[in-house]
Amino acid sequence: MNSADLIERLSIQVEAFQDGFSILTDSKSLEDMGKNFCHILRGLLMTSYINLYYKSPKGEKFGSVFQQKKAVVPDLDHYISQKSYHLFDLETDNSLLAILPRPDQSMFAVLVGPKLGRQKLIDHEKITVQLFSQLLDNAYQTILMRKAEKDLIFSLNNTVLQMNSLIDTGIELQKSADDQGLLTLALERAVAMTNASGGTVKIQDKNETIFIKEFPSTFSSQNEDQLTNSNSMIEASFIYRDKKYLTTLFHKESRAGLIPFDETDHLLLDALTRQANAAIENDYLQKREIEMEKVKRELAIAANIQHDLVPESDPDNPFLEIASFFKPADEVGGDYFDFFELDDNKLGIVIADVTGHGPPAALVMTMMKGILHSITHKYQSVEETLEEINAIVSDIIPADIFVTMQFLVFDPSDHSLSIANAGHNPVLHYVSDDKKCRLIEVRGCALNILADCKYTSEKIILNSGDFFLIYTDGINEAYNKNEEMFNISGIVEVVEKNGHGSAIQMIGH
Repeated sequence: MNSADLIERLSIQVEAFQDGFSILTDSKSLEDMGKNFCHILRGLLMTSYINLYYKSPKGEKFGSVFQQKKAVVPDLDHYISQKSYHLFDLETDNSLLAILPRPDQSMFAVLVGPKLGRQKLIDHEKITVQLFSQLLDNAYQTILMRKAEKDLIFSLNNTVLQMNSLIDTGIELQKSADDQGLLTLALERAVAMTNASGGTVKIQDKNETIFIKEFPSTFSSQNEDQLTNSNSMIEASFIYRDKKYLTTLFHKESRAGLIPFDETDHLLLDALTRQANAAIENDYLQKREIEMEKVKRELAIAANIQHDLVPESDPDNPFLEIASFFKPADEVGGDYFDFFELDDNKLGIVIADVTGHGPPAALVMTMMKGILHSITHKYQSVEETLEEINAIVSDIIPADIFVTMQFLVFDPSDHSLSIANAGHNPVLHYVSDDKKCRLIEVRGCALNILADCKYTSEKIILNSGDFFLIYTDGINEAYNKNEEMFNISGIVEVVEKNGHGSAIQMIGH
């Protein structure tokens, strides 16, 4: 072949090389590219056939991509370990085998049959085989990069859509009216965002399923019980107020069929689950806040009513200086005191403490006021008054509630104070002559302990400058800033230290 012929042939091959690269890179798949490659190379070399084989990066054997002569089956296992491009002469039928390893551990094998006249390929034709093998490699790499680029763009677009959907879902979850509707919405979004074929959401209370929802309606999780492959299902759960909320997704769908769930799917499901958890908690707290506001309003009304039940002012008695202080531990409570004008200018005084705090105690306290006002007009003695109150109380209040009470009557004719006690704190009597306090401990069981309980009384004479103090447990059980209980001894100390002052001054201490 003269130089002119060689130049012309090379020129043709260059054009074929350029056109071939364009054709190969426009291929839609490996099979399509293989078919085009075999046709181009065979037409250029005028060989009897071209067969193309491919081994994937993790594959152990070559597979056929395109064969122009299927009857020829070369033994390719021998070349698996080949590390670089090599062209082997096969003496059996004057064919050539080009082995082209790729950087990703995949390999191409190009089987080039003899020329149409059964001749071997000459050197410059072998160079053409090498160049076009390299062209095949470059074109395939271009296809892979283009596919990766498309996959990346699709993935990014899908991620943006998922993030927008996640944000929208979070907003909608916060607007949901109930837990079950909220969980159903989260499940529907989770199935859509992960392309799952279906899913379930359950609420479990101590391993008992109290709510279950499946989506879509045609999906049944009972058919998925046999699934053991972790890639075929994903779960996310949270526990709130001792209940377990479990969401499960099954089978990720794609254009190519079912595929494993990926890390993004796990992240999306976890994010949706956290949003559902927050929404359920917020909904509960909002409802509790509304309930608490309602309770506060009702307690405020009850507190006003209770304050109206105790005297607005202390009696103006010519023989006694009286001062009182009332402040419930809670908004409402069971502490109570009152004054009653009796016959012969006598003054009845009562102080009581219902067990417990809050509305139940306040309700019983209200009943006590009604009972006292109904019976004091027929007063005979302090002990008889307590016995009658106890008999009435034992019939109308629950057995687990009891009331401590002191009933006292001041008689101005002899300046005496009669005392009957139903389990209440002892009366503290300050004797002005020796400036000391003594405790008047009159025994008697609390009201509603025994229906037929008998009470006794004690009578003391009050001299000028004496005073007596009656109180509930809120005083002696109070703590100071050092976390020390006040106790009776603390009350005695304050009274003896300030006994020279007025009743109002004493209350201030």
